[in-house]
Amino acid sequence: MKNPWLKRLLDGVVTDPEIVPRLKRAPAAKVMHHAYLGGLLEHMVSLCGLSGRFILTQYPEAGSRPVADWRRCSMIWESLRN
Repeated sequence: MKNPWLKRLLDGVVTDPEIVPRLKRAPAAKVMHHAYLGGLLEHMVSLCGLSGRFILTQYPEAGSRPVADWRRCSMIWESLRN
């Protein structure tokens, strides 16, 4: 990942022993939208994928680098599910 700020944020979250267990269990909402154990993590993975595609369609001049960073975020969040 080339963006040092994004990398630092992700590394801080996915290695924090207090955050990871909570993130794996947290629902994203009380009702309807990802309202189940692990729903927040699933929601975050989904948003990473959508954000990467949005960046590319709205800002094609940005090239693929931001999209690759967002895909990497998605892969990191996805790895936490297991």
